[in-house]
Amino acid sequence: MGLVRFAYKMLLRKRKESLAYGIMLFFLVITTVVLSDVVNNPSIRHGEAYMGDFLITSIIFIVICFSSVMLYFANDAFLQLKSEELLIMGMSGQSFLAITSYLWLQIMMLLIAFLPLGLCTGYFMAVGINKMMFILMHIHASPFFQPLHCFFYTGLFFLVLIPVILLIDAGFVYRHNIADLLHEDHIRNDSNVVMLHLPSSAYIIIALLAIVMFLTVPVDIDHYAMPCMVGAIGSAGMLVKTIPHFLKKQTSLHLIDNKIALVSMSFLSEVLKKAKHIITIYCIATIMMIHMIMTLKDDPVESLVAAHAYIITSLLLSVSMMYLYRSMILKRKMAIINLYKVGYMLSQFKKIIKQEVMSFFGLLIALPGLYIIIMLLLLLMNHTISLSFVMIVMVINILPPVIMALMTWRYYRQSIIVELEEGVKDE
Repeated sequence: MGLVRFAYKMLLRKRKESLAYGIMLFFLVITTVVLSDVVNNPSIRHGEAYMGDFLITSIIFIVICFSSVMLYFANDAFLQLKSEELLIMGMSGQSFLAITSYLWLQIMMLLIAFLPLGLCTGYFMAVGINKMMFILMHIHASPFFQPLHCFFYTGLFFLVLIPVILLIDAGFVYRHNIADLLHEDHIRNDSNVVMLHLPSSAYIIIALLAIVMFLTVPVDIDHYAMPCMVGAIGSAGMLVKTIPHFLKKQTSLHLIDNKIALVSMSFLSEVLKKAKHIITIYCIATIMMIHMIMTLKDDPVESLVAAHAYIITSLLLSVSMMYLYRSMILKRKMAIINLYKVGYMLSQFKKIIKQEVMSFFGLLIALPGLYIIIMLLLLLMNHTISLSFVMIVMVINILPPVIMALMTWRYYRQSIIVELEEGVKDE
């Protein structure tokens, strides 16, 4: 009982970190409920559910896989922020089982809090989406539905996913002893398994090659699958390898005298390196799913489902990036206070925050968006798609990261101001 009380108190004490993880669980529950309704909704296809449609079920499966990967990243960041608590328990003589149970209890508490909320919100969101789809497709049916099958599939999904997360947490505790926890930087070793082992300049060539492929292949959406994949690899490589390498050179050679750019670009380079897994997934998912939406544009039902799946995936990826940013901001406490002590002013920190966040999310929109714009313009000039379709695609591509950029910027500013005020009080 004492362990349960301690886990609950620490969960409340670090409510910001707990809330961020809970929000990811909340989004995942909503996603599962909504997609379960789409797959099993008989009204859309005149009495036939989508369960037998290979393409639609494949799209849903891909989105669920993305959602699971995003929860893994959120759980990984959550574990990094728990190192202090695990260190205290380890130094006090707690066993492996006790420490693991502590983590499990906290995750189950978050699940108990956010699962019912996600189920209710997901149901009403599914009703709203059904109503919108019925209007667009001129279907005369009630948007309300029996939620039991959605709740059943959601529960089944979490019955599979949560034990996997708990095993990952147990493995984290088992692999890291007190010495590891005292040196947080060694907990997470950077790996180079995501991107190809190529020089940073090679990704510029790959990115340019994708543009050449777009301009040379026949103007047809079916021929754009390979250029899209090459462009996704090129843009991801530039974001996680080429641009950080370039920023490192700039900060050491040309930005020494610029106090604001020196710090903001150094922070930006760090974020791009730390977020390389999510950035790679984001680039590939964004470009390839936009291509999929345009491939299905002649079928209004399938294109709506694909657009719906893309929006969910984009939101989950954007939330994951915001979550990663929040965890990195919390780790910059001492660096920020030290910069303040050596002469940086509050107004300068505001400019640093603005530059860093705008640059990060701007690059995230611009590089994958370049290939989307090229593809849309070529198809528009060929009269394959309409201007209104182009505008809709651009809005659903840009809106989620813009919203997350504003939320990240707001949280970043508030955190910096609080840390600086605490630093002044300590003095």
